[in-house]
Formats: sequence, C-alpha cells, structure tokens
Amino acid sequence: MVWPPSEFCNHCFGEISLKKKAHEGKIIEFSRQDDMYFCLVEFDEEIKVMAKIPDTPKIGQTVKILKCGISNGNYFFQVI
Repeated sequence: MVWPPSEFCNHCFGEISLKKKAHEGKIIEFSRQDDMYFCLVEFDEEIKVMAKIPDTPKIGQTVKILKCGISNGNYFFQVI
C-alpha cells in the first residue's frame, strides 16, 4: 500500500496499480482552529490522513471521505 499515490512502490520501486478501497476510516486524533475541526483519520490500519470535519468529532468515530483532491500541490480531504 502506497500513500500518497505514486507510480512506484516506496520499498521495492516496482510499479503499482490503483485499487478501490473502502472510504471509511476512524478518527484517532483531532484539534480545532476557530470554528473548524481537523482530524487525523486512519484507513485500513495503515494510512493516516489529515482531514477537515464539519461537526464536533469524537475519537474512534467512523467517518467517510466526502471530498479529496490536490490544491497548490497539497492533498486535501474532507470527511463526514
């Protein structure tokens, strides 16, 4: 499993193929800035991403990816 997406494996430098995975993960940490919450979400017990969440999060809460993309060269995620 490779994150962020790449054409080659980080360990063996072999070619990779994209596969669909579940879009659900669990919140393992969160913080707040002004009225916005940010959380660290773990997927498949391997990949962790920072994401925005519109409501007050809870540790262990299951969330789904609502939106993701690249902005100014950085990946972004929003979960619900």
